[in-house]
Amino acid sequence: MLDPLLDDVREESGISPAKLAHMLHWQLQDVANFAHVSRDILRKNPFSPKVQKPLGVAVRVLNKAAALTQNRQAAILWFNHQAIPAFGDKTARELVEQGQADAVLRHLDDLAHGSYA
Repeated sequence: MLDPLLDDVREESGISPAKLAHMLHWQLQDVANFAHVSRDILRKNPFSPKVQKPLGVAVRVLNKAAALTQNRQAAILWFNHQAIPAFGDKTARELVEQGQADAVLRHLDDLAHGSYA
């Protein structure tokens, strides 16, 4: 229960792409695009490391945002839609998808410590 969001999207073998898609209001094709895999790979091998690693990173960022906002839905909206000026107005989703999750996590840490967005 340390990662409440993870508890809601986990299956026996890992993060369920379908459950994560549902939570984020995405289609499965959006999950495939986010993970940089084909929808066919997502369907045939959803628990492969190639799929699970980017999904795990997304859940980590979302958990940190939810802890900061104390509101899961606000964190999801922020992740999907809020432009971050410090990153050229890209969203957290875009940044994480581009491999910049560490920068997003540092940004959330800065916000938690009172820095301006």
